Amino acid sequence: MSDRNLKKPGKPASSAFNFAWSESDPELSEPPLVQALHIALASSISHGSLADVEIYLFSRRLRSGGVGKPRAVHANSRILKAASPYFQGLLAGGFSESINVAARDSGKFPALEKPYTDCYGYDDDSDLEDIDDDGDDDNSEGIQKLGLNEGILPDASTDHLLGSGIQPEKLEEPDSVGVAYGSTSTVQTRKGSSSHNMRKIVIKDSAFVTWQWVVLYLYTGHIAFAPLTSQGAEKRQIEREQYHSLNPEYPHPCSPKSMYRLADMLGLDTLKQLALNNIESKLFMNNIYEEIFSTFSARYTAILDLEIRFFDNWVYWNSPTFPEFERKLQALAAGQLPHTVPALASLFKICMAHKGGYCKTPEPFDFGLATTATLSPAAEKHNKHGKP
Repeated sequence: MSDRNLKKPGKPASSAFNFAWSESDPELSEPPLVQALHIALASSISHGSLADVEIYLFSRRLRSGGVGKPRAVHANSRILKAASPYFQGLLAGGFSESINVAARDSGKFPALEKPYTDCYGYDDDSDLEDIDDDGDDDNSEGIQKLGLNEGILPDASTDHLLGSGIQPEKLEEPDSVGVAYGSTSTVQTRKGSSSHNMRKIVIKDSAFVTWQWVVLYLYTGHIAFAPLTSQGAEKRQIEREQYHSLNPEYPHPCSPKSMYRLADMLGLDTLKQLALNNIESKLFMNNIYEEIFSTFSARYTAILDLEIRFFDNWVYWNSPTFPEFERKLQALAAGQLPHTVPALASLFKICMAHKGGYCKTPEPFDFGLATTATLSPAAEKHNKHGKP
């Protein structure tokens, strides 16, 4: 009996991938990402480690206004390169900016890199830990490795060799070298006499937690999103802690906005869409203005568009939300929200398009005083609209 007479397995609902039965059947061929995962797993049997890349990300805000406390996410380069052209460029070899060092073990932050940055690029990133008033912001400490609690110090074992042109004795040429790429830098290391290479990459414009979930998503197809900050700090903290207590092996849930931004940078369109859908599911009448007038929405047209649609469908006819709109207008008039002009223009277009909507009193709008808004009879029948 041939394989074609066998019942083909269905795709499990919880599975990230549909594994093939036969390589000879083109209908069941494996996606490149699955092939890369299989090869990486097979290779790890020989050298004992799946990860061959350490990606260092910043995890905490600093009192200085920058971000620091770098921590390492460990990943497999083959899987990363199969997932996105971004990783193919990031992990490509042959660049003169790379540095080869001998590293006896992993988990050491590159000695030539500053363990902090003042140019993070996303001030509202909620995946960064807040400043710990009782903690120590010393940038030379607190460098942690994913899965371990102890601090990890910068790699100083070959510090005197870096940039000197002197190579450590018996250091074999690596199979590939690191590359300076955008806001990242890489270092190629070799663990002792093992033939297994470990490359170190420092990425300075996205958070540790967000990258944990990117790698985990590429491995498993699973991801967990936290509530939006606009839904309340207490709600966000409680739900993140609840998830982590039930799933201690997993990271705390990440911000869908931070993930949308990172997936957009990495070219991971499916993950980007998942994040967008999650953001949309967390829009309500009590946080829609906070989201519409955010710097994040001003940066991404697709995000602003879905928020404007939500406003049009659910919020426009609900007078209780109007005072919040007035407060945003006051902030805009005071020069506090210069990035919100496109959002404001979109809202006014909706108001102009609707007939029989809000009827304002003829007095000029006072940006310093509360203004009363009433519904016309035509709009009154819509006043019960609200998001279930």
